[in-house]
Amino acid sequence: MDLPLSDPTLPSPPFHHCPGLPNLRDVGGYPLTVPTCPTTHSVRRGLLYRSADPSRIPSQGLSLLRDELNIRTVFDLRSVPEIQRVGAFYSAGDSEQVKKQKGVERVWTPVFREEDYSPEKVGVRYKAYTRGSEGFREAYRDILAGAGEAYAVIFRHLAGGTGEGKGQGGQAGTLVHCTAGKDRTGVLVAVLFGLLGVEKGRICEEYALTDRGLGLMKPVFKERLLRNEALKGNEEGVESMIGSRAENMRVTLELIDELYGGAEGYLRKVVGLTDGEIEGLRRNFGSEEEPVL
Repeated sequence: MDLPLSDPTLPSPPFHHCPGLPNLRDVGGYPLTVPTCPTTHSVRRGLLYRSADPSRIPSQGLSLLRDELNIRTVFDLRSVPEIQRVGAFYSAGDSEQVKKQKGVERVWTPVFREEDYSPEKVGVRYKAYTRGSEGFREAYRDILAGAGEAYAVIFRHLAGGTGEGKGQGGQAGTLVHCTAGKDRTGVLVAVLFGLLGVEKGRICEEYALTDRGLGLMKPVFKERLLRNEALKGNEEGVESMIGSRAENMRVTLELIDELYGGAEGYLRKVVGLTDGEIEGLRRNFGSEEEPVL
């Protein structure tokens, strides 16, 4: 398989052009409309990145992640079938010496351990909802319900000390990804933003950036879906299912409010975070810098 495509013309911030890795972007720089203290104005930059699957990046891509962005931990949200199909950032045969040379720790945190949740499989599973955003509401309801254990590992890492580095606050960077960096990753970022006090419209805008981040890969997803008997000929429905419309996230934020009373309620009830861990997230991600997005 050819390397996934990264578009060097995408705006930075928030995107970073990394060979072989589409949809790589910093989630920092957004304004906080409900800051936790009078001196915090934005989401801290250089702390959390999101992307599509990085398993096939060449050595120069790894150098960018490790040396330029100072990413030291990669959380992989994919399932066993997805990893078996395309591989992982570290293969099972990588020695400890190879891992040390790479200088980045991969942590496997599957939202669905045995269920293929790549975009094309999600499209088939929710084919009855290929028009509008209700399919995403149902898909993301499943993610929210099933992600507690996986998200807990990631949020606790982000709430604690994340190591020394070059980030805005001195912390090392963390990368979170699934297959496309769209659904499981997008829900995690939305929950974090909701906790921090990013305005809902901006949360939806950030989610929708994946349409641009995956622009060169979307034809690949579309072709795979249209080969499936259940979706043959349904180009409009397929376009909807591989898209990242802001409306998809808007209905998801409504769902989080309805089911959990908001992002903080979700983090407490499903993820199981403590008061101290929630405060740690707010402290680590709150920045005195002015927004850049």
